[in-house]
Amino acid sequence: SRDVTVRLWKFSVCEEDKPEEDRVNAFKVGNENFEVTLESILTGHEHWIYGVHWHPAVEVNGEWKRPNKLLTSGFDSTMIIWEPNAAGVWTEIVRLGRDNQNVIGFFSGRFNGDGTSVIAHATEGSIYMWKLVNDRWLPRSVPSGHFEGVTDMQWESRGRYLISTGVDKSTRVHVPFKTTEKSVVWHEIARPQIHGYNINCLAILNSGMFASGANEKAVRLFRAPDEFMSCLETEEWKNPRCLAGRAAVPALGLTNRIVEYYDDPEEDTEEGAEERPPTEEEVC
Repeated sequence: SRDVTVRLWKFSVCEEDKPEEDRVNAFKVGNENFEVTLESILTGHEHWIYGVHWHPAVEVNGEWKRPNKLLTSGFDSTMIIWEPNAAGVWTEIVRLGRDNQNVIGFFSGRFNGDGTSVIAHATEGSIYMWKLVNDRWLPRSVPSGHFEGVTDMQWESRGRYLISTGVDKSTRVHVPFKTTEKSVVWHEIARPQIHGYNINCLAILNSGMFASGANEKAVRLFRAPDEFMSCLETEEWKNPRCLAGRAAVPALGLTNRIVEYYDDPEEDTEEGAEERPPTEEEVC
């Protein structure tokens, strides 16, 4: 709830010899009497909690069992997996998500069918996914795109990438990303502009430069970083997190700037990260 806590309620069958005055939140279904009691209060989120989801049942040695795990998602841009310890006390075992100035919060989170992946959707239409690999929860790529009307788009002269823009105040670059030798998917590779105004039009000047116009009555010019141009020449796209030259939005700015050094404690810790399309967080 909005008091940043999760309450666990236990449904149990009332003992026949238990006096009615001692029964808590009692109700009857058919010929059976039940009562509801508060089992635990989970605290760990720092903002409103919008989603809870139980781990689905999984098949183990021919039997279906449901792991006693709960996934919660909140407006603090985190998802937490809870599990009772040996003493029966519910504790936090996994926390997913991180500080990101472009993410305001998660509205809901869900386990997949066997509980090895979790997915969340956030404000401004963004989707986030993590997958359990060798006891580590790693981010995974998901479809992305504009969350409001698209006002303009342009092909690069040789069709090697597509730029689109819209009233969601963003400009996005889409490229054909090779997932395998024979498989290619179009995926958003960069978001060079996250603006304060609706963007109405754009034009590609050359393969490494484009211009955009917004309601602020000014035209902005953007130049691609060297690493983008290198990938463009070879048409071998790589995850932006694995490239040396990076871009970031200044604290008081509206446009990405090239940065010489990007400090990320998780940099290069995921094997094969450059071979997959970027996640929402990496694009931002």
